[in-house]
Amino acid sequence: MNKQRLSLLHSGFFKNLRLNDGISLNDLNIFIGPNCSGKSNFISMLKFLKDCIVASSEDDQGGKYENAISQLGGSNILSKDIKTPADVNFCFHFSETDTIPKGLNLNIQLFVGARDSKVTIKQESLSDSIQVQSTPFYYYKYHDREIGKGVVSYYDNSYTRKSHFE
Repeated sequence: MNKQRLSLLHSGFFKNLRLNDGISLNDLNIFIGPNCSGKSNFISMLKFLKDCIVASSEDDQGGKYENAISQLGGSNILSKDIKTPADVNFCFHFSETDTIPKGLNLNIQLFVGARDSKVTIKQESLSDSIQVQSTPFYYYKYHDREIGKGVVSYYDNSYTRKSHFE
């Protein structure tokens, strides 16, 4: 249980994928389906996650998300049957480990203003996967109050572990 892995994935309005209920991932996953059924888009979502969380080169500092969004498809990431402006949502669930016994949720919400416009990060957060209280403990939340501004959660006492934003 020491190795953390991606265990569940949700998405909303990303190209032709409808993963509102989520899809569970195992150690080995095989994707079979007809052309245009979303196999490549699913792999693109996994690549987007990797591009967002893996350290980039020093040349890309400050532009990691922008590069990841561009490689994901820019304003073409929105499902064709959804009118703009709209949001594209991703939720990545990571398994529990000895050091993170509740697992993690990485939520990313992208805003598509109009077709052919720049896609922006509307909200991003990292929280516990398992909720013990009514709201999860957030490690951080960005862009949730104002685009481009974030807050970081901290706690003083591990027994009352509640999110407090600064």
